[in-house]
Amino acid sequence: MTLSKMAAFAAFLVVLPVSTVAQQMPTAEQCTAWFDKADANKDGSLGQQEEAAKYVGMISGNTESDNNSSTAAEATIVSKDDFLAACGKGTFGMPTN
Repeated sequence: MTLSKMAAFAAFLVVLPVSTVAQQMPTAEQCTAWFDKADANKDGSLGQQEEAAKYVGMISGNTESDNNSSTAAEATIVSKDDFLAACGKGTFGMPTN
């Protein structure tokens, strides 16, 4: 393999993971639709009955089981702004319809 082919292959390997991640990032519209679907009572935030602890766990890097006290779960609220910011960074993965 020539030096130029090796350089081209190395450049391809550098770009590949970035383009793969970029394709998997949800759009603002997808994040908003995902939030609206999760916000069952349409109050503009996610609470205990809307599985807020799950989203808080993903945002903070903890799992739901790390926050399994009922007091913590009752106090957990995720605002729409916090949800959309985390979603836009790919924190939750891709929304499924």
